[in-house]
Amino acid sequence: MYQVEDISRESQVERELMLIKLNAEPNSRAEIMWLVDVFRAKIVDTSEDSLTIEVTGDPGKMVAVQRNLSKFGIKELARTGKDLSSEKTIGNAKECEGLY
Repeated sequence: MYQVEDISRESQVERELMLIKLNAEPNSRAEIMWLVDVFRAKIVDTSEDSLTIEVTGDPGKMVAVQRNLSKFGIKELARTGKDLSSEKTIGNAKECEGLY
């Protein structure tokens, strides 16, 4: 059973995960890798003509990454949608230390 709380009036942390597969010709890989570094993303798969990049962050970061990488040609894109946590919940995480 899950418990749902309305945290819309509390301070929140929002995160998403995005996987984006790009066309990546040899002459554009250096720029793509630079953007991956700038956005603290990660290259998770490579092939001769494409790169798959994993990005985590707030929704604004997802939009910025997508906008900056779109010029290379997006082959596939998947986003999880927002995952929200109240800062109060995150603050209580210390209580769980040592349980694993």
